[in-house]
Amino acid sequence: MIQNNIAAKVNENCRLADEEVEAAISALGLKYYNENRNNPEAKYPEDIDAIKKLKAKSYMWNQYRLSLDGKRMCEKCKATITSDSLFCNKCGTSLKELDFSSFEAELQSAAPAVENVCPQCGTPVEDGALFCETCGMRLA
Repeated sequence: MIQNNIAAKVNENCRLADEEVEAAISALGLKYYNENRNNPEAKYPEDIDAIKKLKAKSYMWNQYRLSLDGKRMCEKCKATITSDSLFCNKCGTSLKELDFSSFEAELQSAAPAVENVCPQCGTPVEDGALFCETCGMRLA
C-alpha cells in the first residue's frame, strides 16, 4: 500500500514537472512571438505568419460565437457591444462589417446529412426501423 502511494505521488510529480516544462516553453514562444510578430527580419517568419493566421481565425470564430447572441467585440478595446453597432460605445472606434459566410458554409458542410427522421418528433431513425425510439410512432 505504501509503495502504491509513493508510485502515485511520483507519477503526479512527473506530470506536474512535465506541465511546468511545457508552460515555460510556451511562455518563451509567446514572448518571442510578441517581440517579433512585426519584425520582417525575425527568425522563423513562416511560423510567425502561421500564428498570425491562426490568431485571426480564432478571433473571427469568437466574433461569430458572439454574433449568435447579437453581440460582437470591438477590434481596438475588446469591449463586448451589440452586433449592429457602427462604432464602439466604449472607445469610439469605427467598426467594419464582419463577414461570416465562410464560417457558415463550413458549419453547413460539417453538419451530418439526416435522411430518415420520425415524421412525428423529428428524431433521426435507422433504415428499416419499424418504430421511433423516441416517441414510439409506427414508421412502417
